[in-house]
Amino acid sequence: MSIGENRDIGLVGGVRGRWSAWDYDASLNHGSNDFTYRLRDSLNASLGPSSPTRFRTGDFAFDQTLANVDFSRGFDAGAAFHTLAVGAEFRSEHYRTGAGDPASYAVGPYTDRPAGSQAGGGLTPRDEADLDRDVASAYATVSSRFGEKFSSDLSARYEHYRDFGGKVTGKLAARYEFAPAFALRGAVSNNFRAPSLAQIGFESTSTGYNAAGQIVEGRLLSVNNPIARALGATDWNRRRRSTSTSASPASSASTSTCPSTCSRSRSTTASPCPRPSPATRSPISSTPTSTWPGSRARSSSSTPPTPAPAAPSWWPTGAGNWAVAACC
Repeated sequence: MSIGENRDIGLVGGVRGRWSAWDYDASLNHGSNDFTYRLRDSLNASLGPSSPTRFRTGDFAFDQTLANVDFSRGFDAGAAFHTLAVGAEFRSEHYRTGAGDPASYAVGPYTDRPAGSQAGGGLTPRDEADLDRDVASAYATVSSRFGEKFSSDLSARYEHYRDFGGKVTGKLAARYEFAPAFALRGAVSNNFRAPSLAQIGFESTSTGYNAAGQIVEGRLLSVNNPIARALGATDWNRRRRSTSTSASPASSASTSTCPSTCSRSRSTTASPCPRPSPATRSPISSTPTSTWPGSRARSSSSTPPTPAPAAPSWWPTGAGNWAVAACC
């Protein structure tokens, strides 16, 4: 049975008012989520009678602090009315994972049984992650209304990630009311999405015995792991972007034009990355070993069913069979 302890903390403070002809809104927002994943009424079958029935399989935590300030004001220009808004935002993020109990990922002496805690093996010490980054952005938008029928929005935003780089995005939207009961609106925009810290840093390991009694280990590796790099993992293509256009009939009951790209969410609490499935196992080394005290090492002279890729020169010796997968 899966159980655990979850803790969410959220603190928000802010101030708003008017300074000369400008309206301002400033806020500071902090959110955190900590989760300890546990199992009960389970077992590590490879440990036999010595297996515990309760396990802590890992700890996950994410913290985010967000500070922003906005200024806006309106301008009359004859038959048109314009609203200008500018702002800046700073965000700090921190993601970390912790190893589970040794019994939750151990490989015991019983080679004909699955290793690790059943219903989810634990994170190992080398799977632990501790990543942080800062994100800064600035944006501006102009909303205009020309008479009673036509309105438009023009906005731009620059966002810079310390670990990923920066990008300028923008949006142009317009709405024209042909009749009281019918209007047409459309928009064109571009955007980008940087990988989350959980996507960048999460790793996991699964270990067990194959039919020949050899230890087989599968690892899900982050793209920055040296093993993943040696096997060809590369950075995300920072030039990848998307551009979208849209047009649709709009009811005249709507009181606003298309949403601006400068709108943002004030929510800062985020849950850690879900546990992905273990990597597909494939033999690489035929040297068996055990990760649990007192277990018996097994060896076999059988040839692996598939050719094994050459291990890098720095690969640890006597480390058993390995399989790896890299994620972004």
